Amino acid sequence: MRILKSGQTQEKIFQLSLIGFFIGLSIIIRLYFFFLNRSLWLDEVYLSTSIVKMSLGDLLSKELFYFQKAPLGYLLAQKGIIAVFGASEMTLRLFSLLCSIASLFVFASVSKYFLKSKLVWLAVAIFAFAPPLVFHAVEAKPYMCDLLATLISFSLYIKYNQSNTVKQLVLWGLCGALLIWFSYPVIFVLTGMAVTICVENILKKKWNIFFVQLIPFSIWLLSFCINFLLVTQRHAESDWTVFWFDYYKYFAPIVPTNADDVNWYIMSLYWMLDYPLGFSLVFFRESMGFAPLVKLSVIGAIMLLIGFLAYIKNHRDFYILVIISMATLLASGLKMYPLKERFLVFFAPVFIWFIVSGCIYLAGFLKKKWQKSILCLLVLLVPAINIVYLILVPNDFLKQKKSYEKQALSFIQSNFKDGDVLYVYRNNVVAFELYRILHNYPIPTIIGKDHRGSSNNFNDYFRLVMTDLELLSEKKRVWLLYDDVFQSGIGEGIDWPAWYFKNGKPTDTVVSYFRSIATPIRSFKSSDAIAICFELR
Repeated sequence: MRILKSGQTQEKIFQLSLIGFFIGLSIIIRLYFFFLNRSLWLDEVYLSTSIVKMSLGDLLSKELFYFQKAPLGYLLAQKGIIAVFGASEMTLRLFSLLCSIASLFVFASVSKYFLKSKLVWLAVAIFAFAPPLVFHAVEAKPYMCDLLATLISFSLYIKYNQSNTVKQLVLWGLCGALLIWFSYPVIFVLTGMAVTICVENILKKKWNIFFVQLIPFSIWLLSFCINFLLVTQRHAESDWTVFWFDYYKYFAPIVPTNADDVNWYIMSLYWMLDYPLGFSLVFFRESMGFAPLVKLSVIGAIMLLIGFLAYIKNHRDFYILVIISMATLLASGLKMYPLKERFLVFFAPVFIWFIVSGCIYLAGFLKKKWQKSILCLLVLLVPAINIVYLILVPNDFLKQKKSYEKQALSFIQSNFKDGDVLYVYRNNVVAFELYRILHNYPIPTIIGKDHRGSSNNFNDYFRLVMTDLELLSEKKRVWLLYDDVFQSGIGEGIDWPAWYFKNGKPTDTVVSYFRSIATPIRSFKSSDAIAICFELR
């Protein structure tokens, strides 16, 4: 008996050591990418512009610029940080980093409950290595705040779900009510908990417990209503936002009625394994011709499905996770919540628990310890390969969300001569104006106006553009700064206006026009921001 206890103690110490190792490694990985201090990409620019430019009173009472939305708690936290430390890329991302680091510890704790203390280290390792979760840890957006709020909600559930004292239930209610002000999707999590507990109490006819446990749920509902009326309603999805997300298939079809609707669910499962879980090899390019199943870690998909089925035996916990999923799908079907990519970050812990549960279930059929270890390593292989590759090749780190605005401006500043002028093309104005605040670039600048609505073709358009450039007659060189990716502005129709997109990429036409009146002599080119120095003829 003593030998057994000693063995169990050693195993427990080993498991805790692994958890601590992966938490520590995860923090180092996040700090590495944080201190790379990459340029803000366009989504960050749009939201950060409101945080930097708007006063505290305006954040509390007005709509954000550029159709942006964020929980009030997140906005106030961001405003507080830049008030203390000043506005920069790193300070704008600091709150997300802190939320991510806190999430690691809460996730490890909560996973012990949902995984019954088995293979918690594997769950933490997947959480640590998933590239999208690392990316959002160093992004000036509220998705890590959503994730932390979700995990805190689960932690509170574990602590208070069996409580029937008024004091504890009021405390649970107040904590949940506060989380609603820091995260939009956390209401789905709280709804899943409330519905499951209420239905269970009704079915078991525990009426006394049913009524007393309505205390926290009522507080959550009250907080949600106040938040919605005062804040969320003001930031509710605009017609354009709904149109944009609907056009790109971000909303779930509640009841599939055709093959496309069914395919939406199949493809969403596939993309979810890639984003936010990181089970798709990042260095495989679509142009390589690799089949999706080669690019995707098949074992991760298998474990997810097995784990989902195996978890059914954990009745209440399973139903909570299912109802959270149903609430989220319902909100998406009603076009109230997009359901792809970054909007699934808050739900990543649930996916990870299902994957590890599948691993636990299959490991039960393996007799040898080394066989179980190999199974775990196979599950972890793709996320681990991904994060190692991205550390070695950071330029590929979610490159679709990577910008070189800061590098382009630094290049211009380094090569700028007296008498030069910078012309910021219309599709790069938002990023430039934010960076001019963050870094105070002392460059004579002409801000390009948007003349598309007043034009019927490019001849009309360039005639109006020349009115922006009247001062060029006194200059020898002009720098053109534009975004080569985002051709349309936020709030516009897809490919609007039609004449602007008729001949392909509009910025190529713009550059051709500048070449017709000046000679390019120097340039900075990247995946998005491009700067070209022209010598006027």
